[in-house]
Amino acid sequence: MSFLTFYQHSDNSAPMALVRYTIMGDDNKVIDVQELKYEYTKAHLDEVQQEITTAIECDIEVLIATRRNLEDFPELNAYLESLGYYSKN
Repeated sequence: MSFLTFYQHSDNSAPMALVRYTIMGDDNKVIDVQELKYEYTKAHLDEVQQEITTAIECDIEVLIATRRNLEDFPELNAYLESLGYYSKN
């Protein structure tokens, strides 16, 4: 099972998103951790949404640190809503 953690902060000097991907083994021990920065570009917006979606589908734990709202990532937001991650009701 994959976990998603979303932290919203107020640091205006930070990149659009800092995302940490953690791969866990069958014994729940960390196998690998990668941390990527995504800057404020259309290409990075598309890239971060696709990479997070893929990670979730591959049971990779994802931590997102951003000053943006989740709604500012429309494809990721729609994907999470379709999974029942949360409801807008």
